[in-house]
Amino acid sequence: MSLTPDNSPRDEEHDWDTYLIETNSEAASACNFRQSLIPPKNEFNVGEKLETIDPRNQDSWCIGTIIDKDGPRIRIRLDGTDDRNDFWRLVDSTDIRCYGTTAKFGGQIVPPLGFQQNSTRWAKYFERNVKNGPFANASCFKTIPIKPEKNLFKKGQKLEAVDPKHPELICPATVNNIIYGDHRIMLSLDGWSSSNNFKVDYSSREIFPVGWCKSAGIRIAKVGGNPPSRTSMKSLPISPNKQNGNVRQQQSKNKKTIISPSSNDSSYSSTTMDEKNNNLVTTKKSNTTSPNKNENKSSLDFHDIQTKNIKKEQLI
Repeated sequence: MSLTPDNSPRDEEHDWDTYLIETNSEAASACNFRQSLIPPKNEFNVGEKLETIDPRNQDSWCIGTIIDKDGPRIRIRLDGTDDRNDFWRLVDSTDIRCYGTTAKFGGQIVPPLGFQQNSTRWAKYFERNVKNGPFANASCFKTIPIKPEKNLFKKGQKLEAVDPKHPELICPATVNNIIYGDHRIMLSLDGWSSSNNFKVDYSSREIFPVGWCKSAGIRIAKVGGNPPSRTSMKSLPISPNKQNGNVRQQQSKNKKTIISPSSNDSSYSSTTMDEKNNNLVTTKKSNTTSPNKNENKSSLDFHDIQTKNIKKEQLI
């Protein structure tokens, strides 16, 4: 086990040299990316405030607080909201700037969605939670790298990409297709099914050259092994059985799993809600969906019969 620059533990590094040989692949050139060749230093502190563009409304500058940091990335939470809307930005992103910049140019900070219909409530919240900071220093905000003149990517090249469904993770990825006449490229996350493919602008700030994360002190996710909420091409069972078939089916009926990102922030945790939690909402649902012991036994017996029939057909 190695350590990141902030002395937090990290699993064994993804070995790109070996992986490129095993997959008979080439890494995309570093000049293809809109990233600094040397990752910028992260001088922000957790708890500091800044101005940031609301990802849900690109025209709005809001107040955000730094909740976590990972290499040159920071996790931001819009003041007045909860962790469901957290997002990550690089320290050299154009989506963040010093507190006071909007007012300097004659603009106004936009309250988060929950406060927009109640200006008095927002004014009180601002006075109590925002006005006195602490605010990030201007030196923390780094200059954005130059954009490549054109799309230089080639199909099959390897790179590192932010997982759009789990943006706290950066994964090994492949250029799946070049969209000619377009500024976007199609990417696939290595080890995951094609249903997880996605398009990004060739100058996206969420794609990186091979090895960039290691030099930045960021842990890269496993190939097809993280997070567990995805369906890996390697994990699908070939045929049903008691363990992977019926039991998993019963679990999916009785439980809903909320997958939370892996983070050092204690606000993230893996939570499971069973049907008991819904009793307060709908008692009727509890009666119809919760199987009793006899139903479980008959379901298992039915599955045993199906399995025996399948084996007989295979023998014939």
